[in-house]
Amino acid sequence: MNKKALIVIVALLIIAAIFSYFFYWSFKTKKDDYGCLVNQGYSWCDFKQECVKSDKDSCVLTNDWILKEAKKIIGMDLNVIPNQAVEFNTKEGKTTFSSKGIYYSDLLKSAKIMEGFNAWEGFLKDLGFYNDFYNSPIRSDEKDDIRYNRDNIVCALSRTDNPNNTSSLSLFCGDISETLCNFNASCGRSCQTDSDCNLIVDGCAKKQVCRAKEVKFYNDCPNPSSLVSELDTSISECSCLESQCVPKDEKLRDKN
Repeated sequence: MNKKALIVIVALLIIAAIFSYFFYWSFKTKKDDYGCLVNQGYSWCDFKQECVKSDKDSCVLTNDWILKEAKKIIGMDLNVIPNQAVEFNTKEGKTTFSSKGIYYSDLLKSAKIMEGFNAWEGFLKDLGFYNDFYNSPIRSDEKDDIRYNRDNIVCALSRTDNPNNTSSLSLFCGDISETLCNFNASCGRSCQTDSDCNLIVDGCAKKQVCRAKEVKFYNDCPNPSSLVSELDTSISECSCLESQCVPKDEKLRDKN
């Protein structure tokens, strides 16, 4: 190979290397309007206000994420309440669902309480939550109680002055589709076979009742009891009578 041909080959290799370099980096750093590297699998997440990996769970608004971010905003050592019933009004009527929340108590109308409430309210609004026509907010000098919702998620934000010269701040969020039944309501009684029924403790009435297995219930009494030793009425087994769960061999449904 002569010297001239060698120079041409080297020149072509250099040109190819430069072209490959620029092609690689232009492909690798391709960004969308938000600056997310789309070629690396990133996309913009509106409620997180950041670029996230594009998978099915990276930009899904969840109750846990809301509460986690809410704790960061307040900067307090908040108590976590894993399970509480929250009421919400819909076009079809009142529904009750299971929620998880965070709770803080301080001196009456302390700065942390008042600032915390305002910060959480702004946070929910920035996420696209709104207060609808069916859930009028309660706003007074002693209490603020607001129901916010977005899609299936409902958040109950509350500030309350307590009798012991303290104020409480709480935020509970849950999926409205995870409905709960009150023991006095008609829901949760229907069945097709005996196997659909189960014994459940009604802590308010302090008795065992027969209800459908797949339905979740809540107690709305101040001091519910689930101790069998404290029950006034005990049932050994349930059956399905006229499509409703009742105590076995029971002829009158209204006794349960």
